[in-house]
Amino acid sequence: MEPPKQNISSGVDKIVMIIEDDRYLVELIADEFTRAGWNNVTKCPTPAIGLRQMKEKKPDLILLDMLLPGMNGMELLKLKNADPQLASIPVMVISNLGNKEEVDEATNLGVKDYIVKANFSPKDIVAKASK
Repeated sequence: MEPPKQNISSGVDKIVMIIEDDRYLVELIADEFTRAGWNNVTKCPTPAIGLRQMKEKKPDLILLDMLLPGMNGMELLKLKNADPQLASIPVMVISNLGNKEEVDEATNLGVKDYIVKANFSPKDIVAKASK
């Protein structure tokens, strides 16, 4: 099992993966990460693509939406955590869902942060990711 990744600050060798089906939002967030120095941004519109890409690329950070086609983000998070090669990858949830139960469940599954999309700009998301 790999040791947990400690520092996810920006850099040319860092990979951020965005698992989100809203293409417009993905482009906004991806552009902001690129401006902040993350030169490798992987965009995944479905959980199946996201899981496959996680295994191939081993990203330094995953941004995960909760409402996705075919499988919700919580289910994907559980699958990621069950895989020893993926379990240590930090995840930030970006979602319009923000009730206490969902936030608590995601927190219990080890997410780095839970961001309600309506409350944060793409620039804010990158700033939180780089901490």
